[in-house]
Parts: sequence; structure tokens; C-alpha cells
Amino acid sequence: RRVPARPAINSPTADQLLEACRRLGWEAEKFEGRYPALWWRRTGYVLVRREGLKKSEMIEKVGEVLRKVGSAGKA
Repeated sequence: RRVPARPAINSPTADQLLEACRRLGWEAEKFEGRYPALWWRRTGYVLVRREGLKKSEMIEKVGEVLRKVGSAGKA
């Protein structure tokens, strides 16, 4: 929702987000959790420690890297 469709992938997993953050050299950690609207699915979430970046800038960078991570997982 926060990134244009072109520089990202649809429905990234927490594992893909974690890998993208690590490729960017950021300190990130995955936690088990559930999205309230989909309480039956264990989706997880990623906590990223970002310094000097706005949230929107961070999201854009992660979206760009997710294309590479997402396509590598499908091959």
C-alpha cells in the first residue's frame, strides 16, 4: 500500500522483508505475530532499527530490494 506497484512485490512475507533489510545492511529482527484481521494466519512481523531515515524512505528502499529477494525465491 505504501509503495508503488512497480518497485515492489505483492504480499511480501516477513522472511522476505527480513532478508531485504539485511541486504540493505540494517539491523532487523523477525517476531512471530498475527495481523488482527487475519488472526488465523501466522504472518509475523519485522522490527527494523533505522537511523537517519524517514519511514517513507526506508519503505521505498525495502520495496526496491524486495523485487530481487522475491524473484530469487520463485526461481
